[in-house]
Amino acid sequence: MDGSGAYISTGGSADYSPIGDFTLDAWIRPAAIGSIGVIASTRGSGTGWQFLVDAGGTVQVGWWGSWSGSVFVLTSTTVLSANTYYHVRWCKSGGTYYLFVDGNLEASGTPAGDYASNTATLYLGYDPQFGGRYFNGHIDDFRITNGVARSTSSFTPPTAAFPDS
Repeated sequence: MDGSGAYISTGGSADYSPIGDFTLDAWIRPAAIGSIGVIASTRGSGTGWQFLVDAGGTVQVGWWGSWSGSVFVLTSTTVLSANTYYHVRWCKSGGTYYLFVDGNLEASGTPAGDYASNTATLYLGYDPQFGGRYFNGHIDDFRITNGVARSTSSFTPPTAAFPDS
């Protein structure tokens, strides 16, 4: 991703709108820090979620729920550096959400309501809701796992590519 127009999008699917337990994870390597770079998003309009690196270099996940359009955000404590690979993971188990960087539990919380399901388009490297938020760097092995919270506490990140099944 070059930070100025490159991204991948898919057709809309409820598979990209996890409402039960789930895991989203990827390896990322930001080429620069200083502007918001969206790793993945379904935030086309209304409800949806964003997984991003903010301008200060922290990882954030935010989503808009069915509780009067409110947003709930988790922010990492780790500040990323440019040109370094990081494993990032966002999980939900029961009503609690978890955010990890390199296997370390960075933040967790329980929103006031449940995430609202939608069938929005999945974008990798971009968020159309806020134009210009392109990811500048590498996104590798992005994975969504519905029905499974792979982590609720710190873990050892994978050292090989995710298996195909």
